[in-house]
Amino acid sequence: MASFRTLLSVFQGTTDQRQQPVLTLHIGLPKTATTFLQKEVFQNSPKLTYIYNVRRGPLEKLFERQQRLNIMRFAEIKKELEQLLPSGNVLLSDENISMHVKEPWRNKGPTPASFCKRAEQLKGVVGTLQVIVGIRRQDQWFASRYAESARLCEDFSQQDFDQRTQPLALGPIKGSLKWL
Repeated sequence: MASFRTLLSVFQGTTDQRQQPVLTLHIGLPKTATTFLQKEVFQNSPKLTYIYNVRRGPLEKLFERQQRLNIMRFAEIKKELEQLLPSGNVLLSDENISMHVKEPWRNKGPTPASFCKRAEQLKGVVGTLQVIVGIRRQDQWFASRYAESARLCEDFSQQDFDQRTQPLALGPIKGSLKWL
């Protein structure tokens, strides 16, 4: 409950204890009420600079697939953030930061550990960094995510789904499915 209160304080326009703006990253997971949050909660928060679909916007370089940002790219990202943060609290939202539609089925995409390394690089750029990650029962999430991905992948089928779920029970989980 305390984390929900913290989240509400960001939407109400309060800052951290040092009176610095708060940067909040809403990274997904997809299929965990992200659309509701984006359309009904985030958009209607008047004291919040809200930026949706970060992977296609000016800060997309922050979440590129490469492991480390080079100094030039990080300087560009830092400049973008420094321009946004004086306006107050900023929320960057894109559920595909945690995993893109096709990545979990190809053992690709960011893991929680690789995301944390990238977030660690933001130290010193922002006053306070918060991360919102939605969760859902794993079995329901997995089926829902597969169904969503199947709209873009013609080779997906019930047999394919069964083949993909069997190794998960036997371990180790790879790629962006480590979010589960």
